[in-house]
Amino acid sequence: MASKKLYIVISIVVIVATGGIGGTFAAFKFISYKNAGSTVASAVIVPPKPIFFTDVMDVTVSIPPEQNAPPTSFVQVGLQFSTSDPEAIVSYGELQPIIKAAIISILMTQTTNALADPKARAVLIKSCLDISNNVLEKNSNFKAIPPFSAAYITNLVVQE
Repeated sequence: MASKKLYIVISIVVIVATGGIGGTFAAFKFISYKNAGSTVASAVIVPPKPIFFTDVMDVTVSIPPEQNAPPTSFVQVGLQFSTSDPEAIVSYGELQPIIKAAIISILMTQTTNALADPKARAVLIKSCLDISNNVLEKNSNFKAIPPFSAAYITNLVVQE
């Protein structure tokens, strides 16, 4: 009886081991089949696009400390725009007076209290980026993508 139980236990161990080994081989076969075309030699390396920057020189305007107050404070803002298209830089250089005038108009609607809020600065950045892209798209015929992908405040000084 003990030998019969031993025989059954050994049979179960052999079946489980065989299944485990077979499963392992099947898994290796599946993995190697799935990754057959993705070797290091066949991988296509795409070089990163270069990033170009252009800037709006520091713009200084007088602003009020709060709405409906006389302008008694000054704000100085410097911005940079980034792109991967060098033609956008050339077009920006030609159209910078239009872009700068629109940015000055936006700054003159701000208050010192509003510029202290990070959300207001994010809206200002987005507005300046939209202005630049709209001016370039209308005047330089950029069709595929927005000329500038991001805008950054590089200088922000508020003096009361």
